[in-house]
Amino acid sequence: MTQKLRVCEIVNTINGEGYTAGELVTLVRLAGCNLRCRWCDTPHARDPMQGKVMSIKRILAELDAYKCKTVLITGGEPLLQEEPLLALINRLIRNGSQPILETNGSMSIEHIPKECKIVMDIKCPSSGECDKNYLSNLVFLKPDDEVKFVIANRADYEWAASFSDERGLFLSGRKVCFSPVWGELEAEKLADWIISDCLPVRLSVQMHKLIWGGATRR
Repeated sequence: MTQKLRVCEIVNTINGEGYTAGELVTLVRLAGCNLRCRWCDTPHARDPMQGKVMSIKRILAELDAYKCKTVLITGGEPLLQEEPLLALINRLIRNGSQPILETNGSMSIEHIPKECKIVMDIKCPSSGECDKNYLSNLVFLKPDDEVKFVIANRADYEWAASFSDERGLFLSGRKVCFSPVWGELEAEKLADWIISDCLPVRLSVQMHKLIWGGATRR
C-alpha cells in the first residue's frame, strides 16, 4: 500500500529559528494540528483537510528538485501522521539528507530515528495548551536535539526558566531556546531578562519574520 501524507507546502527557505537559524532548508509543512495555541502563526496548517495528499515518492521527487540536503518537517503537528512520517524520515536518511522534525511536544517522539534531529516545544501557560506537554519525551531527546519555549510575557519566562532548571535541562547542557511571541513580547525585553539571570539559553527571534515581515516563510 502506498503511504501518503497531507502536505500544506514544500518550499526552499531560510530556517528562522533555533540553533540552525539562518541556514538554507527545504521546509515540508504537514497539515493538521491537535493543539490550538493562542498565538499560533500557522493557522492554515491546523485543518488536515487543507493539505494536499502526496505519496512519499512524490514528496521525495519534489525535495530532490530543491537540491537542499537539510529537510525541515513541521506543521501543524507532523506526528499526527506518524506512520507515513516515519517512512519519509527513513527514506531521507537513506538518501543522505538530514531531516529535522519540529513537534509541538504533545505526542511521543520515542520512535523517531536517532539520525533525525528533533526540535520540541514545551508549551508555556500563555499558549493555553500547557497541560498537553508530553513530558515523557524528555528522556528520548538526544544531545543535538533542541527544546523550545515560546514566551509571551514575564510569567511565561519565569515558568520556562523554572521548568528548565527543575528538569535539569541547564545542567545537562541541553540546547534550550527561548523565543518571544511575535508582536507581543519585544526581543530586547526577553534578551534583558536572559542576561540579568545569566540563563544558558539561546534567544531565538524568528529570523524569517525579520527578513520578510510577519510572514511565516518566504
